[in-house]
Amino acid sequence: MAEGVAFIDGKYVAADDAKISVFDLGFSRSDAVYDVVSTWRGRFFRLDDHVERFLRSRQGVRIPCVYSRDEIKRILAECVYRAG
Repeated sequence: MAEGVAFIDGKYVAADDAKISVFDLGFSRSDAVYDVVSTWRGRFFRLDDHVERFLRSRQGVRIPCVYSRDEIKRILAECVYRAG
């Protein structure tokens, strides 16, 4: 059983419950952007750098993002909080 929290389709869910459709373009065509944000004792390491790189990368491959920089940071903070 995986630990942690995921934000998918606008909802926070247990990592084990996070699922995507086989018809999702990230799955069927490998259209994806991936970045890992590090935390230590509940604090992010260089969060702004990660968010900027993520947004720049997704723009480079023309993947739309419905969330602003601040919303992304709030989502990540909520995931860390919920994961304990």
